[in-house]
Amino acid sequence: MENKEIKLSVDTWKNSESVKFIITLLNNTDSEKTFIFKTGQKYDIHVLNPEGKEVYRYSKGGFFTQAIEYVNLTSRKIWK
Repeated sequence: MENKEIKLSVDTWKNSESVKFIITLLNNTDSEKTFIFKTGQKYDIHVLNPEGKEVYRYSKGGFFTQAIEYVNLTSRKIWK
């Protein structure tokens, strides 16, 4: 039996200069799902060093629009 749920995955690619994050949301249900964002920020990324200390946060020092946005994800669709 197939697992019918919303699935979140984060993939990373790194080189000597940077790291790239790909955030994917899969609607694996039989119905449309609506996600409501209260600002222009749809995610945050926290990077920790081996000791567990935060060394990077995407939102730190950032400014995001103050506008409500609705993202509709139909059945079996992917948002990246």
